[in-house]
Parts: sequence; structure tokens; C-alpha cells
Amino acid sequence: MFSEVNWRAPARLARRDGLIIRTTVELGAGDLAEMVRLATRRPEAERQQLVIICDGKHGYLHWPQIAKLAARLDFPLFI
Repeated sequence: MFSEVNWRAPARLARRDGLIIRTTVELGAGDLAEMVRLATRRPEAERQQLVIICDGKHGYLHWPQIAKLAARLDFPLFI
């Protein structure tokens, strides 16, 4: 998936309303690591509707990609 991850890249967490990605409700903004952490704390029933909107080459990250990022060994710890 991603060999190198810029955990500090600007990102926004949103929830899709329906199937169209352009129809979203923003849930948070910050860096990629913060938005992945925030996504993992959302209710399980809503996770499939979550998307992280990233600046740069990756664009949109859907739940399966978010879950893979959260499981990486280099995922930043929050204290």
C-alpha cells in the first residue's frame, strides 16, 4: 500500500452521506496521524462511511486503507 507515510501531512476526516464522496460531513482536520486516530475512535457502525481527504498524491483514503494505516508498526503513538 504505502511504503513511506508522511504522518504530518495535512488531512481532513469526513463521513460520506450516501455513495457520492463529494457529499460529506467534516468530522475533523489536522495531520494524517491525528485523523487516522480519530477515525479509529468513531463508532464501528459508521466506519465504512469514513474517508480521509489528504493533500498530496493519495487523495482519498477509505476505511480499509485507514485501518491498514492504523495497524502499521510506524503509526505514531499519542501520549
